[in-house]
Amino acid sequence: MFYLYSPFLLLFSLWVTGCSLSSESDSSTTDPGGKSDSAVALKQVATEQQLLELIRSGLANREAEPQFYIMEMAQDSAAAAPTATATATNTGESGRSVSTTNLQVEGVDEADIIKSDGDRLYRVAPSEPIYYPMAMVAETTAEPEPASVTAIAPSPSSESGNRLQIYQLDAATPAQQLLAEVAVGETDDPQLSGIYLLDQQRLVLIYGQRSGYWGMWWSPWQWQQGKSVVEVVDFSQPQSPQLEQRYEIEGYLIATRRIGSSLYLASRFTPAIEGYLPYAYSDEDIAKNESLVAAAGADELLPKISVNATSKPLVSEATAYQPPGVVAGEESPDLVTLLEIDLDSATSTTAQWRSQTLLGTSETLFMTHNAAYFATALAEYSSDSDGLVRYTPDWTSAIHKFALTSDGPLYRGSGSVTGHLGWDNEKKPFRMGEIGADGESLGIVTSEGESWSGDSSTRITLLQEGEGDELTLISTLGGLGKPGEQLYAARFQGDRAYLVTFRVTDPLYVIDLSQPESLNLEQHVGSLEIPGYSDYLHPVDDNTLLGLGKDAVADSAGGDNDRGAWAQGVKLALFDVTDLHAPQLLDSVVIGKRGSESAAIQDHHAFTWLGGDSATGRLPRLALPIQLHETSGRDGSYYSEGDPRQWYDWTRTALYQFEISATSITAVGELVAEAASGESYSYPQGSLQQDRAVMVDDSLYYSHGDALFCTLWGSSAHYCSD
Repeated sequence: MFYLYSPFLLLFSLWVTGCSLSSESDSSTTDPGGKSDSAVALKQVATEQQLLELIRSGLANREAEPQFYIMEMAQDSAAAAPTATATATNTGESGRSVSTTNLQVEGVDEADIIKSDGDRLYRVAPSEPIYYPMAMVAETTAEPEPASVTAIAPSPSSESGNRLQIYQLDAATPAQQLLAEVAVGETDDPQLSGIYLLDQQRLVLIYGQRSGYWGMWWSPWQWQQGKSVVEVVDFSQPQSPQLEQRYEIEGYLIATRRIGSSLYLASRFTPAIEGYLPYAYSDEDIAKNESLVAAAGADELLPKISVNATSKPLVSEATAYQPPGVVAGEESPDLVTLLEIDLDSATSTTAQWRSQTLLGTSETLFMTHNAAYFATALAEYSSDSDGLVRYTPDWTSAIHKFALTSDGPLYRGSGSVTGHLGWDNEKKPFRMGEIGADGESLGIVTSEGESWSGDSSTRITLLQEGEGDELTLISTLGGLGKPGEQLYAARFQGDRAYLVTFRVTDPLYVIDLSQPESLNLEQHVGSLEIPGYSDYLHPVDDNTLLGLGKDAVADSAGGDNDRGAWAQGVKLALFDVTDLHAPQLLDSVVIGKRGSESAAIQDHHAFTWLGGDSATGRLPRLALPIQLHETSGRDGSYYSEGDPRQWYDWTRTALYQFEISATSITAVGELVAEAASGESYSYPQGSLQQDRAVMVDDSLYYSHGDALFCTLWGSSAHYCSD
């Protein structure tokens, strides 16, 4: 038997016409959907020697691990919106209405590549664009002027190209002035991946990225020699910014979050001993490895943190926990650390930080105001006589809760559930959410079975703190979705959960969690089926939900990945969920044809929202970057016009503007960044993935590629471009 361990989710802080569904509420250890199980409780490491021996055993264990690969399934994309209704609107220091970063949990800030306080706009300068041969180049609306670059002091200029652009915004009209373009970080720093906006024009800069072998999250060897960096910088004088604090952390960046003056950073570290061979097969190499591991001390096996060039151990036995259920031969050499930095101490001589560490693997971060949750997956595989892995694995996930307190994160308990949290690493955090005013219980949406065998389904499990170190089962609801359907979107809001599964049509399920002890189909679940599917769900208010995804045309004989339907254009759908037993489709809009994409489908930060204002009569506003495909006849497609299988050529890339009323979605503008040249094989120059927008009162700013465009809300005219 093969056992694949993955504390594969670091988490801070859930429809049913024609569906087979079961309900269990037994909290015994034999319950198939969730259980109270003290065997999964974490155990604090007793001594430094024990900690080092666990890591040494992990190195020896993983050295001989079986070489098989688990493919990441892109179609299993459970996306979700914030766990509480988020207006994504802020009155900045300028007193203007400003769209803020779209968050998973309201008040739990997330780093992004663009931020604004209404007075200034800060943008991580894009890396060099990819240029195609002239015959393939798109028509762009602007050719930006190169900017002079200022180096941040005292850090040296970054040869890796990390730059931050600072714009002054006009208070009356859509206009911008580039104040400075600053080279940030140090020479060997990783990519500047996001920023946080503090008060008084101070920023937190986050440098770091995941391992390049992200698809092989289970392999510790892909997580060696990583580095994460945090800088707190005063940009009140853009031409001469002042570095206040700098933190260097050994380990790959998983994710960050900010709550008030606390910054939380999750990183993953695997020791890299010089001369050690990860996959040693000869007796000579194995013996050499054993000698190197035995001689390795804390300096080689444990990560460090450097604060303003002063290095200290990041991990100690007092803050380290053993993973659950691990016996001899199953240890892991990985260390997943949650680092809390007190940003209020950034201007003091001694920076303050605290950390907690779990021995094992992890992939992402999800936070609430109350707690942090680690989710640990265990898959059991059987093998044939020839050593090949036989699918399907049996998945369970262990959940570990750490309360966020004034004394730092404190361990509160563990529990386990059936199933896993999907294959899309970016969207795994959204499968969980706290329920109740004070986060009394935790909801977890897991997947069971396999889509290729037609037995995949979805399960919701509710846990709460019990006695001792246990997260006990409240109730569980399994068998959600028709046979073979996969979970595409999940959304927790208040005492409700919204789920979207898909195979041929898009069933939207509304689940009432106000009575968590007695979940059942008849009383607590409602559903609605429509064509297409939603990848992302966003609350408009308590009774209205907005879905973003794709339109689809059913095809019982095939479809994309044999899903029974062919995806078409980008789709927005507005739902009335006032009556959970009878959700209604109020309106829908389809943009483009097959091949069209929106960055917001894959990254919720590209979904720009400005809440409505009853005093002025302003409706909620939505801006979406969309790569439109609706040109036919240039690619020599095998399929005829109108065939749902036909892919259409790229036509243009634009920021689409919508206003959302109580009953309708209205398109009000389209700011084009670049358009096809009309020649064969015309491709966009800018990457859609990094597209972002910011709304400031009636001004709209659109970052695409190297350019920053601006216009009035509801207009398609270009007021400026840099």
